[in-house]
Amino acid sequence: MLSSIDHESSVEQSFDKIAGAAFALGWLCSLTQKSSRIDSPIFGWLLSMNALVESEQDTNPVDQILTDFDALVVEPSAFDLDIGQQFRTDLKIVAQREWSFWLPLLLFSLPAHRDQHWNNFQTRFSAATEEERALRRLLFDLLREPDRELLFTPDINSRYSSLAEAIVVRVGKLLKELKVNSEDEQQQQVFSRWYDFTRQALSRVHSGLRLGRTLRPDTSEYIDLLFALLAVAEWRAQPDIWRIPTFIESYRQYPEEAFTTRQLALSSVLFGYFEGYHRVAAGVQQLPLRRFLASQAMALVATHHVGEGISTPTFYLPRDTEDSSVNWILIDEIESQCTTRRSSSVRKGMEQSIKLAYRASIKMLVPQIGYHFSYEMEYSQPNSHSIAIA
Repeated sequence: MLSSIDHESSVEQSFDKIAGAAFALGWLCSLTQKSSRIDSPIFGWLLSMNALVESEQDTNPVDQILTDFDALVVEPSAFDLDIGQQFRTDLKIVAQREWSFWLPLLLFSLPAHRDQHWNNFQTRFSAATEEERALRRLLFDLLREPDRELLFTPDINSRYSSLAEAIVVRVGKLLKELKVNSEDEQQQQVFSRWYDFTRQALSRVHSGLRLGRTLRPDTSEYIDLLFALLAVAEWRAQPDIWRIPTFIESYRQYPEEAFTTRQLALSSVLFGYFEGYHRVAAGVQQLPLRRFLASQAMALVATHHVGEGISTPTFYLPRDTEDSSVNWILIDEIESQCTTRRSSSVRKGMEQSIKLAYRASIKMLVPQIGYHFSYEMEYSQPNSHSIAIA
C-alpha cells in the first residue's frame, strides 16, 4: 500500500503529507469517539495547526496556543471566576498530555524552527513524569527529518522478516543512543528499561507474536508508543485501506491491545502522513470538516512556500471576521448548577454536615464546521474539589 504517485510540485507534496495526516486523524478518531471533548485528538490538532499558521516566523506557535486558551477562558471567567481559572488549568493539562497537540509541531515546523518550537513547548507544558519526558524525547528524535522517512521504509537488504521487525530494531537503536548519551541519570534508567523491553519485544515480533501491555506493566507508556508505530506498519501492509477500521475494532476486543486516544492520534497521523491525502481523504464524510482540514493544511503549506506564487497563509482559512485569533473557536454555552450534599457522622450526637457541590459545563463551537467540544467540571467548596473532563 506504499504510495506510487510521483508529485512534480513541492507544494503538492507538502499538501499531500499535511492534509493526509489531518484527514486520517479526522477519519479514524471519529470511529471510536462518539462525543467530542477537549481531550479528543481533533481538538488538540485543530488548535496546534491553527497556531502554526497564525504565528509568524519571529513568534512561537506555543505562544499562539496559549493566546487561544486566553480567548476561550474570558467568557467563563466573567461568568464565574472559579470556573474560568479551572478551565484554564485543565486546558493546559490536556495540552500537556495529549499527543495530538505535539504532532503538528514535530512534523510540520520548519527545520530551522523545530528545536525552538519544541523547547518552548517543553517549557510551557512540562512533562508530568519522567516516563512522559522520555517519551517526548523519543518522539522528537523518531520524527526528526530524515529519520521519520526511514522509520516506515522497508529495509533494502531484506535483513528483517517484516516492516514491524525493522521498526522495532530502529526504535531500539535510538533508545540505545539515548541511554548512552543522556546526561540525566533518571532518563538513562528509563531508556535502559525501555531498551531491555525492546530486545524482548523483537524476539516476539520476529516469531510473529503480538505484543501486550502485560509483558512489562512498568513500561506501559513506552509500549503504547511502540503499539502505535507497529499499527502503522500493519495498516500500510494492507492492500485495502478501508480495512483499517476493522483493525482498530479488533484491538478493542483485547484489553492488553486496545488503543487509547493518544495512540490512535499518533497512528492515524503517521499513517495519513505517509499514505497521503490522495489515499485517505475520502474517510472524512462531513463536508464542513473536510473543507476546514483542507484549509488549515493549505494555509500551513503556504507558510512553508512563501514567495512561490501562492497566497498569504491566512487567505486559505475560512474566517468570519478579520479578528481570526479570537473568534475561530467560540464559547457557545455555559451551564452551572449547585447541589447540596449531606453526610452524617457515625458518632452519636453529631449533626450532619452539609457541603455545596458545584457542576459546570462549557461547550465550545468551531462555527466553520459546526463542531462542538465539551468540558465539564465538578468541585466542592470551600476547600476540596475534584475535576472530571468530559
